[in-house]
Amino acid sequence: MDEAVVAVSADIDSQDRLESLQITHLLTVFPRYHFSEDWLASSIPYFLHIDQDRLLLEPSDKKRQPLWVDFTAGSMGYRGQQNVRNEMVVKAVLGRDKQKKPSVIDATAGLGRDSFLLAVLGCQVTMIERNPIVMALLADGLHRFQLQDDSGVAKRLALFPGDAKNQLSQLAQSKSADVVYLDPMFPKREKSALVKKEMQIFRDIVGLDSDSDELLLTAKQIARDRVVVKRASKAEYLANIKPTYSLTGRSSRFDIYQC
Repeated sequence: MDEAVVAVSADIDSQDRLESLQITHLLTVFPRYHFSEDWLASSIPYFLHIDQDRLLLEPSDKKRQPLWVDFTAGSMGYRGQQNVRNEMVVKAVLGRDKQKKPSVIDATAGLGRDSFLLAVLGCQVTMIERNPIVMALLADGLHRFQLQDDSGVAKRLALFPGDAKNQLSQLAQSKSADVVYLDPMFPKREKSALVKKEMQIFRDIVGLDSDSDELLLTAKQIARDRVVVKRASKAEYLANIKPTYSLTGRSSRFDIYQC
């Protein structure tokens, strides 16, 4: 996008948090404002800043809720306390082997919700996120989770910035994960992992994943066991490649490609 969609706070608390997360360098291209009043005057629709010890993305439209990552509260905290084996993403990743705890690369991590559920199950999960704003929110949520977690779940989550296709290409010879998981953003798709209040924010700051077909082909070279792709229930197959089988719910479908 040519016009700035997100501004970053230059106040001390926000800058200290970004530096502690070691992601300041990812955000150098974004405009900075010391005061929210200056940001609102700029007409930039979103503001990344610290509020109540959380890094959050605040919309200028006050009718919309800010976005942040929290693994311990709300629906995410609740889901993590339930039997995660009932989650469709868990069924898709496990397949028929219910005892194995596969290693997983979540190549389109987003807000980390599916990765979190897999880590609760016991999987070692490597999250990759290329959008710097989403990366900042996820890094902050993971940081706060690590400070609170005494269950060992946080230790099973690792986060890396960067383009997944490039990072996966570097791993192509090693077959370094049992499962590669993909949940790309698509045109005409309501991303089922997100509640309605977050959909427009994601579309505004992430846009479309136009290289998803290539990402599937690369992922198939990496996974030892399977590639799992999350789709809208009526969406076409990635790269027009028919999966080995699919699990379909009311609004989402998981396409499983056995390797």
